[in-house]
Amino acid sequence: MRYSRRRVFFPFIFGHLCGFFVTVYENFIMSVNKLDYEAACAAFSEFINDQSLNQAQIVFIKKIIDYIVQNGYMENVTELMKPPFDKPQSFIKLFYGTRQKQIVDTIVKIKENAVKIVGQ
Repeated sequence: MRYSRRRVFFPFIFGHLCGFFVTVYENFIMSVNKLDYEAACAAFSEFINDQSLNQAQIVFIKKIIDYIVQNGYMENVTELMKPPFDKPQSFIKLFYGTRQKQIVDTIVKIKENAVKIVGQ
């Protein structure tokens, strides 16, 4: 059986192009899934700009921002009770009542937006 150049060349090029497009698509999805630093800071700006927070509380909020930037969102707010958030002081000891609820609500909103965007 005789193969034309077209029959041999097309699968070779098609396979390479598909590999290229899959790589570009994966990189795009990764960039969409992760929240960029500015967006995360904007989401937590109410806390960062609050003059009543002490240094330990601001550091804790920045840990949350770094976690969300790295992972895209926080799967469950119980992560706030685990490392790296449990040292030097826990979430419960740093924030009380209304502040805890506001922080948790912000984390939940970020997760809902991330899941909604990826799910579309």
